[in-house]
Amino acid sequence: GLVVALVLVFTGVWQTGEWQLRVAHAAHENGNCTRALDGYQRVENGFQLSFSPSLMQRARAGAEACALLDRAREDVAVGKHDQALDSYAAYFEHPAAIWQDTDGEIAEIHYDFATDLTEEGEYREAQEIYAIIPVDYEGTPAAERVPEALTDLYDEATASYGTGHYCNGLEEIDGFAGLEWQ
Repeated sequence: GLVVALVLVFTGVWQTGEWQLRVAHAAHENGNCTRALDGYQRVENGFQLSFSPSLMQRARAGAEACALLDRAREDVAVGKHDQALDSYAAYFEHPAAIWQDTDGEIAEIHYDFATDLTEEGEYREAQEIYAIIPVDYEGTPAAERVPEALTDLYDEATASYGTGHYCNGLEEIDGFAGLEWQ
């Protein structure tokens, strides 16, 4: 009877740990890493006696992936768009990455980055980033705003041509030579 009782206890502990892990994964999948990290930590701290190294490894891997996703979002919050894109790439390369960018969060980062480059007068680089959005992030709100942003970028970048300064205007237009326009 004692053996059966111990088996039932350990099975119950393991099942509870699995349930906690599923809850954490669901939060992670929805991009709620604050809630997911709490769940992963509960699994790691509370279920070490489950004798399931797989449970602990999956919780640690999920926590690592969520930390990468949080880092990427922090980069966005402080306006480091190019670094944020690298941070998101690191997240998606992690084997425990399960979040899906269903709301176009990464497309918005590209869009904001291109907008910042436009404001800094880096028109060619901005155009290259704008051109990526409708191809890689089709159907997102950012992709829908790209045609207007490209028109505004081109108007701003070639403003000399409209003022009658044709030599300057030709140089400005030449800055876009060889680029693909979607």
